[in-house]
Amino acid sequence: MAEERKTTRRKNLLEIGSLLGGLLGGAITYGIQKDAENKLSKQDPNKKNRGDKEVRPKESTLEIAKKVANELIAAGYEYGNNPTEDPNIKKLNCARFMFRVLQEIIPRQLSEDEKNLILIHHTVRGSLDRAVRRGDKSTRGCTAFVEEGGWGEPIKPEDAQPGDIVQYWYKTKKGGGWLGHTGIIASVERDEKGRPTARLLSSHKSTGGIGVAPYDLVLHPTYKKVYISRVNDNNT
Repeated sequence: MAEERKTTRRKNLLEIGSLLGGLLGGAITYGIQKDAENKLSKQDPNKKNRGDKEVRPKESTLEIAKKVANELIAAGYEYGNNPTEDPNIKKLNCARFMFRVLQEIIPRQLSEDEKNLILIHHTVRGSLDRAVRRGDKSTRGCTAFVEEGGWGEPIKPEDAQPGDIVQYWYKTKKGGGWLGHTGIIASVERDEKGRPTARLLSSHKSTGGIGVAPYDLVLHPTYKKVYISRVNDNNT
């Protein structure tokens, strides 16, 4: 009997020890989990896990263009030509406005060749007319830069959306020469014929300043040449 009591007592002690060990292990595990949760809750949700580098909020092409436009307006810029890029001359044409926008979008400094492609640099008016008529890449300006550089893709007029980039050319009534314009689509509507029309954010000769033009551009190339591109989301 005495031996049986000793065995029973030893068994009970072992069970109590096992129970206490389990409770202690659970408490330690719970403490580790809570400590990890507390550390996570204190982390800034706007920080990356590695390097504590701030994550830049994703902006659309149109939002970036509006920001650039507002900064230029605040700095006193208006429509005009400044081929020498004199910082004291606060004038900007449509192509140079778009260069500013694309430089803000693209995550590196644009080269001189890329800049010239965006600005459509030609010296002889006659050669430009022939190039536009042929639809040369050099006359597609911003859209050529976006597509050729792999920053985006061409878009059909019927699929155009706000934020898309437009370069278009139209023939003048006098002399039949080609004139061009470029900008960012701010809004898209349909005219009475069901054709997509857009209002462009740019630097406009017609208004003398930077902003959204108060007229609708018919995007279908009925009497003009229209090029439309969309910047890929991962570039903005």
